[in-house]
Amino acid sequence: MLQVLLVHAAQIVVAAKNDIDRSGLEAFFSYSSCDPGNNWFTVQQAVVDVFFKKMYISGHDVGAVVIRQGEIYHEANSLLSSDAMKPFFLLLFFAVSSRVTAQEDYTWWNEIHQWDGVTSWNNYLTVAPAYFGPNALPVPELRKGLPDSLFTVEAAGGGHWSRGDKTYDTQLRMSVPFCSGKVAVEAYVVPLEFYAMDTVTRDIRAARDRDGKGYAGGDIYFSTIVELVRNKKGWPDLAFEAGLRTASGTRLGAARFTDAPGYYFDLSAGKDISTGKAITVRPSGLLGFYSFQTFDVQQLQNDCVLYGLGVDLRNSDYCLSAQICGYSGYKKNGDQPLVGRFTMQSIRSSLGWKVSAQLGWHDFDYRSLHAGIVWRLMKKVGK
Repeated sequence: MLQVLLVHAAQIVVAAKNDIDRSGLEAFFSYSSCDPGNNWFTVQQAVVDVFFKKMYISGHDVGAVVIRQGEIYHEANSLLSSDAMKPFFLLLFFAVSSRVTAQEDYTWWNEIHQWDGVTSWNNYLTVAPAYFGPNALPVPELRKGLPDSLFTVEAAGGGHWSRGDKTYDTQLRMSVPFCSGKVAVEAYVVPLEFYAMDTVTRDIRAARDRDGKGYAGGDIYFSTIVELVRNKKGWPDLAFEAGLRTASGTRLGAARFTDAPGYYFDLSAGKDISTGKAITVRPSGLLGFYSFQTFDVQQLQNDCVLYGLGVDLRNSDYCLSAQICGYSGYKKNGDQPLVGRFTMQSIRSSLGWKVSAQLGWHDFDYRSLHAGIVWRLMKKVGK
Protein backbone atom coordinates (compact mmCIF):
# COMPACT_ATOMS: atom_id res chain seq x y z
CA MET A 1 0.00 0.00 0.00
CA LEU A 2 2.75 2.46 0.89
CA GLN A 3 4.72 1.91 -2.28
CA VAL A 4 1.56 2.45 -4.32
CA LEU A 5 0.95 5.72 -2.48
CA LEU A 6 4.49 6.89 -3.21
CA VAL A 7 4.28 5.97 -6.89
CA HIS A 8 0.99 7.82 -7.37
CA ALA A 9 2.30 10.79 -5.41
CA ALA A 10 5.32 10.92 -7.68
CA GLN A 11 3.11 10.77 -10.74
CA ILE A 12 1.10 13.74 -9.49
CA VAL A 13 4.14 15.77 -8.54
CA VAL A 14 6.13 15.22 -11.71
CA ALA A 15 3.07 15.92 -13.80
CA ALA A 16 3.18 19.53 -12.54
CA LYS A 17 5.72 22.05 -13.70
CA ASN A 18 8.14 23.34 -11.11
CA ASP A 19 11.24 25.49 -11.27
CA ILE A 20 12.76 24.28 -7.96
CA ASP A 21 16.44 23.48 -8.30
CA ARG A 22 16.47 19.87 -7.20
CA SER A 23 20.13 19.09 -7.80
CA GLY A 24 21.62 17.20 -4.93
CA LEU A 25 18.22 16.65 -3.22
CA GLU A 26 17.90 13.07 -2.13
CA ALA A 27 15.62 11.34 0.40
CA PHE A 28 15.61 7.72 1.44
CA PHE A 29 12.69 5.89 3.01
CA SER A 30 12.52 2.55 4.75
CA TYR A 31 9.09 0.99 4.79
CA SER A 32 7.48 -1.96 6.52
CA SER A 33 4.80 -4.22 5.18
CA CYS A 34 1.55 -4.73 7.06
CA ASP A 35 0.98 -7.84 9.15
CA PRO A 36 -2.63 -8.85 8.27
CA GLY A 37 -3.07 -10.48 11.65
CA ASN A 38 -3.32 -7.25 13.58
CA ASN A 39 -2.43 -4.33 11.30
CA TRP A 40 0.96 -3.82 12.95
CA PHE A 41 3.93 -3.01 10.74
CA THR A 42 6.75 -5.51 10.51
CA VAL A 43 9.95 -5.10 8.55
CA GLN A 44 10.32 -7.05 5.32
CA GLN A 45 13.82 -5.87 4.41
CA ALA A 46 12.62 -3.70 1.52
CA VAL A 47 13.66 -0.14 0.80
CA VAL A 48 11.89 2.64 -1.01
CA ASP A 49 14.23 5.34 -2.35
CA VAL A 50 12.88 8.64 -3.61
CA PHE A 51 15.38 10.94 -5.28
CA PHE A 52 15.51 13.76 -7.75
CA LYS A 53 17.86 14.38 -10.64
CA LYS A 54 18.62 17.54 -12.55
CA MET A 55 18.46 16.63 -16.24
CA TYR A 56 18.56 18.49 -19.55
CA ILE A 57 16.69 17.25 -22.60
CA SER A 58 16.81 19.31 -25.81
CA GLY A 59 17.91 22.33 -23.82
CA HIS A 60 15.04 22.12 -21.30
CA ASP A 61 15.42 21.66 -17.53
CA VAL A 62 13.65 18.39 -16.74
CA GLY A 63 13.14 16.98 -13.26
CA ALA A 64 13.13 13.23 -12.93
CA VAL A 65 11.50 11.54 -9.94
CA VAL A 66 12.55 7.95 -9.39
CA ILE A 67 10.77 5.54 -7.03
CA ARG A 68 12.69 2.35 -6.37
CA GLN A 69 11.26 -0.50 -4.29
CA GLY A 70 13.40 -3.63 -4.29
CA GLU A 71 13.98 -4.28 -8.00
CA ILE A 72 10.86 -2.36 -9.10
CA TYR A 73 11.44 1.06 -10.70
CA HIS A 74 9.06 3.76 -11.66
CA GLU A 75 10.31 6.89 -13.42
CA ALA A 76 8.30 9.83 -14.60
CA ASN A 77 9.76 12.88 -16.35
CA SER A 78 8.09 16.22 -16.82
CA LEU A 79 8.85 19.87 -17.22
CA LEU A 80 8.57 21.34 -13.71
CA SER A 81 7.97 25.03 -13.87
CA SER A 82 4.76 25.79 -11.92
CA ASP A 83 4.92 27.58 -8.53
CA ALA A 84 1.40 26.40 -7.68
CA MET A 85 2.58 22.87 -6.89
CA LYS A 86 5.35 23.86 -4.49
CA PRO A 87 3.22 23.92 -1.28
CA PHE A 88 1.54 20.65 -2.23
CA PHE A 89 4.85 19.01 -2.99
CA LEU A 90 6.46 20.08 0.29
CA LEU A 91 3.44 19.01 2.33
CA LEU A 92 3.32 15.63 0.61
CA PHE A 93 7.05 15.15 0.98
CA PHE A 94 7.12 15.71 4.73
CA ALA A 95 3.86 13.85 5.40
CA VAL A 96 5.04 10.73 3.61
CA SER A 97 8.54 10.88 5.04
CA SER A 98 7.30 11.26 8.64
CA ARG A 99 4.84 8.39 8.19
CA VAL A 100 7.41 6.03 6.77
CA THR A 101 10.35 6.82 9.03
CA ALA A 102 8.14 6.51 12.14
CA GLN A 103 7.88 2.75 11.72
CA GLU A 104 10.32 0.83 13.88
CA ASP A 105 12.48 -1.90 12.43
CA TYR A 106 11.43 -5.16 14.16
CA THR A 107 13.78 -7.42 12.21
CA TRP A 108 15.69 -8.17 15.40
CA TRP A 109 12.48 -9.38 17.10
CA ASN A 110 11.45 -11.47 14.10
CA GLU A 111 14.81 -13.26 14.11
CA ILE A 112 14.98 -13.86 17.88
CA HIS A 113 11.48 -15.30 18.07
CA GLN A 114 11.48 -16.89 14.60
CA TRP A 115 8.36 -15.07 13.51
CA ASP A 116 6.45 -17.08 10.90
CA GLY A 117 5.32 -13.99 9.00
CA VAL A 118 1.64 -14.69 9.68
CA THR A 119 0.93 -14.96 13.43
CA SER A 120 0.19 -11.72 15.23
CA TRP A 121 3.11 -10.68 17.43
CA ASN A 122 0.97 -10.41 20.58
CA ASN A 123 0.33 -14.16 20.40
CA TYR A 124 4.00 -14.59 21.29
CA LEU A 125 3.39 -12.87 24.64
CA THR A 126 2.67 -14.99 27.71
CA VAL A 127 -0.04 -13.15 29.63
CA ALA A 128 0.98 -14.10 33.16
CA PRO A 129 2.60 -12.21 36.07
CA ALA A 130 5.89 -14.05 35.55
CA TYR A 131 6.25 -12.59 32.04
CA PHE A 132 5.00 -9.02 32.47
CA GLY A 133 5.94 -5.95 34.46
CA PRO A 134 5.19 -5.81 38.21
CA ASN A 135 2.06 -3.66 37.82
CA ALA A 136 0.42 -5.66 35.03
CA LEU A 137 -1.22 -8.50 37.01
CA PRO A 138 -0.68 -7.78 40.71
CA VAL A 139 -2.21 -9.85 43.49
CA PRO A 140 -5.36 -8.05 44.77
CA GLU A 141 -5.35 -6.62 48.27
CA LEU A 142 -6.56 -8.58 51.31
CA ARG A 143 -9.66 -6.78 52.64
CA LYS A 144 -9.71 -8.11 56.26
CA GLY A 145 -13.51 -8.48 56.48
CA LEU A 146 -14.36 -4.77 56.59
CA PRO A 147 -14.89 -1.95 54.10
CA ASP A 148 -13.06 1.29 54.86
CA SER A 149 -15.44 3.47 56.89
CA LEU A 150 -13.45 6.69 56.31
CA PHE A 151 -13.03 8.73 53.17
CA THR A 152 -9.39 8.06 52.32
CA VAL A 153 -6.91 9.27 49.72
CA GLU A 154 -3.41 7.76 49.36
CA ALA A 155 -0.46 8.78 47.21
CA ALA A 156 2.79 6.80 47.15
CA GLY A 157 5.95 6.30 45.17
CA GLY A 158 8.57 3.60 45.08
CA GLY A 159 9.96 0.78 43.05
CA HIS A 160 10.07 -2.89 42.12
CA TRP A 161 13.37 -4.65 41.54
CA SER A 162 14.08 -8.01 39.97
CA ARG A 163 17.18 -9.55 38.40
CA GLY A 164 16.42 -8.15 34.95
CA ASP A 165 13.83 -5.41 35.52
CA LYS A 166 13.96 -2.20 37.55
CA THR A 167 10.69 -0.31 37.77
CA TYR A 168 9.89 2.97 39.54
CA ASP A 169 6.28 4.08 39.85
CA THR A 170 3.64 6.23 41.47
CA GLN A 171 0.42 4.95 43.02
CA LEU A 172 -2.91 6.63 43.79
CA ARG A 173 -5.81 5.20 45.75
CA MET A 174 -9.15 6.63 46.87
CA SER A 175 -11.84 5.01 49.01
CA VAL A 176 -15.33 6.51 49.39
CA PRO A 177 -17.67 5.00 52.01
CA PHE A 178 -21.46 4.93 51.78
CA CYS A 179 -24.37 3.78 53.96
CA SER A 180 -22.68 4.70 57.26
CA GLY A 181 -19.54 2.82 56.31
CA LYS A 182 -21.25 -0.43 55.33
CA VAL A 183 -20.24 -0.03 51.68
CA ALA A 184 -17.08 1.42 50.17
CA VAL A 185 -16.15 2.13 46.56
CA GLU A 186 -12.45 2.24 45.78
CA ALA A 187 -10.36 3.34 42.80
CA TYR A 188 -6.67 2.57 42.33
CA VAL A 189 -4.19 3.36 39.56
CA VAL A 190 -0.49 3.43 38.76
CA PRO A 191 -0.45 6.69 36.77
CA LEU A 192 3.12 6.29 35.60
CA GLU A 193 5.96 3.82 35.76
CA PHE A 194 9.52 4.03 34.46
CA TYR A 195 11.25 0.77 33.61
CA ALA A 196 14.56 -0.65 32.48
CA MET A 197 14.83 -4.29 31.37
CA ASP A 198 17.94 -6.15 30.35
CA THR A 199 17.95 -7.99 27.02
CA VAL A 200 17.55 -11.42 28.64
CA THR A 201 14.34 -10.37 30.40
CA ARG A 202 13.12 -8.58 27.28
CA ASP A 203 13.55 -11.69 25.14
CA ILE A 204 12.07 -14.08 27.70
CA ARG A 205 8.95 -11.91 27.71
CA ALA A 206 8.99 -11.55 23.89
CA ALA A 207 8.82 -7.78 24.39
CA ARG A 208 9.24 -5.58 21.31
CA ASP A 209 10.97 -2.72 23.12
CA ARG A 210 14.47 -2.94 21.69
CA ASP A 211 16.38 -0.95 24.34
CA GLY A 212 14.12 -2.25 27.15
CA LYS A 213 13.68 1.23 28.62
CA GLY A 214 10.77 3.63 28.78
CA TYR A 215 7.66 4.59 30.66
CA ALA A 216 4.04 3.42 30.73
CA GLY A 217 0.67 4.34 32.18
CA GLY A 218 -1.21 1.76 34.21
CA ASP A 219 -4.61 0.14 34.45
CA ILE A 220 -7.38 1.67 36.56
CA TYR A 221 -9.01 -0.59 39.15
CA PHE A 222 -12.49 -0.14 40.59
CA SER A 223 -13.89 -2.21 43.42
CA THR A 224 -16.90 -2.27 45.73
CA ILE A 225 -16.65 -3.73 49.23
CA VAL A 226 -19.89 -4.56 51.05
CA GLU A 227 -20.16 -5.39 54.75
CA LEU A 228 -22.02 -8.64 55.38
CA VAL A 229 -21.42 -9.26 59.09
CA ARG A 230 -19.92 -6.97 61.75
CA ASN A 231 -19.52 -7.35 65.50
CA LYS A 232 -21.79 -10.36 65.70
CA LYS A 233 -21.10 -12.68 68.61
CA GLY A 234 -19.54 -15.94 67.54
CA TRP A 235 -18.94 -14.67 64.01
CA PRO A 236 -15.99 -12.98 62.33
CA ASP A 237 -16.59 -9.81 60.39
CA LEU A 238 -17.37 -10.67 56.76
CA ALA A 239 -17.18 -8.55 53.61
CA PHE A 240 -17.77 -9.23 49.93
CA GLU A 241 -15.73 -7.50 47.21
CA ALA A 242 -16.28 -7.18 43.46
CA GLY A 243 -13.37 -5.69 41.52
CA LEU A 244 -12.73 -4.70 37.91
CA ARG A 245 -9.45 -4.00 36.12
CA THR A 246 -9.84 -1.80 33.06
CA ALA A 247 -7.79 -2.10 29.89
CA SER A 248 -6.32 1.39 30.21
CA GLY A 249 -2.67 0.33 30.59
CA THR A 250 -0.14 1.13 27.86
CA ARG A 251 3.01 -0.43 26.37
CA LEU A 252 1.69 -3.90 25.65
CA GLY A 253 4.54 -4.32 23.18
CA ALA A 254 7.03 -3.84 26.00
CA ALA A 255 5.13 -6.38 28.18
CA ARG A 256 4.32 -3.71 30.78
CA PHE A 257 0.51 -3.92 30.83
CA THR A 258 -1.83 -6.39 29.15
CA ASP A 259 -4.21 -3.96 27.41
CA ALA A 260 -7.02 -6.32 28.44
CA PRO A 261 -9.59 -6.36 31.26
CA GLY A 262 -9.88 -8.55 34.33
CA TYR A 263 -12.22 -8.98 37.28
CA TYR A 264 -12.32 -10.64 40.68
CA PHE A 265 -14.72 -11.55 43.49
CA ASP A 266 -13.74 -12.45 47.03
CA LEU A 267 -15.06 -13.01 50.52
CA SER A 268 -12.85 -11.79 53.37
CA ALA A 269 -13.09 -12.37 57.10
CA GLY A 270 -11.42 -10.84 60.15
CA LYS A 271 -11.87 -10.51 63.89
CA ASP A 272 -10.44 -8.09 66.48
CA ILE A 273 -8.84 -9.77 69.48
CA SER A 274 -7.97 -7.55 72.43
CA THR A 275 -4.79 -8.34 74.35
CA GLY A 276 -5.55 -6.09 77.31
CA LYS A 277 -2.36 -4.09 76.69
CA ALA A 278 -3.72 -1.36 74.41
CA ILE A 279 -2.83 -3.56 71.43
CA THR A 280 -5.45 -5.18 69.23
CA VAL A 281 -4.67 -8.23 67.10
CA ARG A 282 -6.76 -8.84 64.00
CA PRO A 283 -6.25 -12.06 62.04
CA SER A 284 -7.86 -12.12 58.60
CA GLY A 285 -8.29 -14.31 55.56
CA LEU A 286 -9.61 -14.15 52.01
CA LEU A 287 -10.86 -16.59 49.38
CA GLY A 288 -12.08 -15.67 45.94
CA PHE A 289 -11.98 -15.90 42.16
CA TYR A 290 -9.81 -13.90 39.75
CA SER A 291 -10.02 -13.92 35.97
CA PHE A 292 -8.11 -12.06 33.27
CA GLN A 293 -8.05 -12.05 29.48
CA THR A 294 -5.18 -13.54 27.45
CA PHE A 295 -4.20 -13.65 23.76
CA ASP A 296 -4.36 -17.44 23.56
CA VAL A 297 -6.99 -18.16 20.88
CA GLN A 298 -7.66 -21.56 22.45
CA GLN A 299 -8.04 -20.23 26.02
CA LEU A 300 -8.94 -16.54 25.93
CA GLN A 301 -9.45 -16.32 29.70
CA ASN A 302 -7.39 -17.51 32.64
CA ASP A 303 -9.41 -18.37 35.76
CA CYS A 304 -7.63 -18.31 39.10
CA VAL A 305 -8.28 -19.11 42.75
CA LEU A 306 -7.55 -16.04 44.87
CA TYR A 307 -6.42 -16.45 48.49
CA GLY A 308 -4.72 -14.67 51.36
CA LEU A 309 -3.95 -14.75 55.10
CA GLY A 310 -2.84 -11.89 57.32
CA VAL A 311 -2.60 -10.40 60.77
CA ASP A 312 -2.67 -6.79 62.05
CA LEU A 313 -1.19 -5.40 65.24
CA ARG A 314 -2.79 -2.07 66.12
CA ASN A 315 -2.78 0.51 68.88
CA SER A 316 -4.17 4.05 68.94
CA ASP A 317 -1.29 5.46 66.87
CA TYR A 318 0.03 2.82 64.49
CA CYS A 319 -0.92 -0.31 62.58
CA LEU A 320 1.53 -3.02 61.55
CA SER A 321 0.31 -5.55 59.01
CA ALA A 322 1.75 -8.79 57.59
CA GLN A 323 0.12 -10.81 54.79
CA ILE A 324 0.68 -13.77 52.49
CA CYS A 325 -1.42 -13.46 49.34
CA GLY A 326 -1.61 -14.97 45.89
CA TYR A 327 -3.66 -16.52 43.16
CA SER A 328 -3.35 -19.75 41.23
CA GLY A 329 -4.27 -19.95 37.53
CA TYR A 330 -5.11 -23.16 35.74
CA LYS A 331 -2.68 -22.67 32.83
CA LYS A 332 0.39 -23.01 35.06
CA ASN A 333 2.44 -20.82 32.73
CA GLY A 334 3.73 -18.34 35.29
CA ASP A 335 0.20 -17.55 36.53
CA GLN A 336 0.60 -18.57 40.18
CA PRO A 337 2.15 -15.59 41.99
CA LEU A 338 2.71 -15.69 45.75
CA VAL A 339 3.80 -12.59 47.66
CA GLY A 340 4.46 -11.51 51.22
CA ARG A 341 3.40 -7.98 52.20
CA PHE A 342 4.44 -5.90 55.19
CA THR A 343 2.93 -2.49 55.96
CA MET A 344 3.29 0.08 58.72
CA GLN A 345 1.21 3.24 58.89
CA SER A 346 0.11 5.98 61.26
CA ILE A 347 -3.63 6.05 62.03
CA ARG A 348 -4.11 8.65 64.76
CA SER A 349 -4.47 11.84 62.72
CA SER A 350 -6.17 12.76 59.45
CA LEU A 351 -2.84 13.18 57.65
CA GLY A 352 -0.52 10.23 58.12
CA TRP A 353 2.21 8.21 56.46
CA LYS A 354 2.48 4.69 55.12
CA VAL A 355 5.43 2.44 54.28
CA SER A 356 4.95 -0.91 52.53
CA ALA A 357 7.24 -3.68 51.36
CA GLN A 358 6.47 -6.69 49.18
CA LEU A 359 8.49 -9.85 48.61
CA GLY A 360 7.73 -12.11 45.66
CA TRP A 361 8.21 -15.82 46.27
CA HIS A 362 6.74 -17.54 43.21
CA ASP A 363 5.98 -16.35 39.65
CA PHE A 364 6.69 -12.79 40.79
CA ASP A 365 10.41 -12.18 40.96
CA TYR A 366 10.30 -8.68 42.46
CA ARG A 367 11.25 -6.97 45.71
CA SER A 368 9.14 -3.85 46.20
CA LEU A 369 9.25 -0.83 48.49
CA HIS A 370 6.85 2.14 48.57
CA ALA A 371 6.28 5.12 50.87
CA GLY A 372 3.56 7.74 50.80
CA ILE A 373 1.01 9.87 52.57
CA VAL A 374 -2.55 9.05 53.62
CA TRP A 375 -5.30 11.59 54.15
CA ARG A 376 -8.45 10.54 55.97
CA LEU A 377 -11.66 12.37 56.76
CA MET A 378 -11.75 11.34 60.41
CA LYS A 379 -15.51 11.72 60.77
CA LYS A 380 -17.30 8.56 59.67
CA VAL A 381 -19.86 8.91 56.93
CA GLY A 382 -23.38 9.07 58.29
CA LYS A 383 -22.23 9.86 61.82
